[in-house]
Amino acid sequence: MTKRKVSIRDVAKKVGYSTTVVSHAMNGYARINPQTRRQIQAVARQMGYRPNVFARSLATRRSGLIGMVVPGIITSFYPETILPLKTCLEGAGYGLLLMTSDDAKQAERRAIEFLRRRQIDGLIVAPARDVKDASLYDEMAAEGTPVVMLDRWIASARCHSVATDNSAGAEQATRHLIELGHRRIGLVKLRSTCSTTQERTAGYRKALSAAGVAFDAGLVQSPPYNIGRDCYVDGEEALRSLLGLDRPPTALFVLHDVLAVGMLGAAARFGLGVPAELSIVGYDDLEVVKHLPVPLTTVAQDKESLGRTAAELILRSLADAKAAKQDVRLPPALVVRESTAQPAARSNRPCKLLNDRG
Repeated sequence: MTKRKVSIRDVAKKVGYSTTVVSHAMNGYARINPQTRRQIQAVARQMGYRPNVFARSLATRRSGLIGMVVPGIITSFYPETILPLKTCLEGAGYGLLLMTSDDAKQAERRAIEFLRRRQIDGLIVAPARDVKDASLYDEMAAEGTPVVMLDRWIASARCHSVATDNSAGAEQATRHLIELGHRRIGLVKLRSTCSTTQERTAGYRKALSAAGVAFDAGLVQSPPYNIGRDCYVDGEEALRSLLGLDRPPTALFVLHDVLAVGMLGAAARFGLGVPAELSIVGYDDLEVVKHLPVPLTTVAQDKESLGRTAAELILRSLADAKAAKQDVRLPPALVVRESTAQPAARSNRPCKLLNDRG
C-alpha cells in the first residue's frame, strides 16, 4: 500500500494549531514564538511533512530557484564554474536549476521558457553561439527576473555580465609565442562569432601587430565542433591544412582547451614532436590539461571567481531591482607548461610527414 503524503492539515491537527500558524512556523515567520516554531518544526519532521514549495512560491512570488543555461557540460569549462556558483546561491537560500542549450539558439530559447514556467527568480546564461539578439534577456529583466550573462555576452543587452578579459588573455598567449621566437603562429578557433571568439581573435591580432608580424588569414582554421554536444575535436584536418602551407606555422594559438587537446592528438598522429617541432597554447586551463602526456600551456580563467561573481550579481539584483548594470571583467593568467618552446631550425619534415600519410 502506498503511504499517504503528510499534509499541513495533518501537522496542524497533531500540534493543535491552525494551518496558518503551522505554515508561518515552517516558513520562519518572525511573528511566531520561537519555542512554538521549534515545536511545530520538530513534529513536522517526525511526521515526514515536506512543505509544498510551489504553493509557497504562489504566496511569496518567489520560487527560491535560479535558472542557468550553458552551451554544454561535457568537456567545456562551464562545469568548473558551476560548483562555486551553486555554493554561493545555496548560502543565500537559493537552489540552482541547470539546463543546456547544445550551443544552439532555438534549444536555448526552449530551455529558458522551461525555466520561466518554473517561476525562476533569476537567470544566469552563457548565450549560444548564434544568439545575437538580447531582447529575450531584456524582456525577462523588465518583468522583474534579473539576468546575468556568464563568459559570453552581448553588448546591446541591458543585463549584467561577467567574463574574463578575453582580449588580454589572447594577447598574453600570442606574445608568449612571439617572445619564444615564433613568427608563423596559427590560430585555431570555433566557427562562431560569439564574444569570446571575437575578443580572443582580436587579442591575437593585436599582439601580432605590436610585434610587427603581419596577420595571415591562411593561418586561421575553424574545425567543426559543437561545444554543447562534442567531446574533444579531431584536429587532424585543420592541422593537415596548416602543415600543407608553403610556410607552415611553428606554433598554434588555440582558442579553447578542448580544441587544443584535439590538435595535440593530431600532432602525435602526424609524428610531430610537441613542443620540439610545434608549440601549442590553449585557453581556459581545464583541469585535464595539466595531466596530458605533454602538459598544455594555456590561459587560465578564474572559474571560481566567474561562478561566484555571477551568483553575487544575481543576488544583488534580487535585493535591489534598480541596481545599475554591471559588466565585470576578470583578469586572465598565462600558465606556461611543457607544450611551448623556441621554434626548431627550419625543416621540410612536416610536409614529408603529410606525404608519407598520403
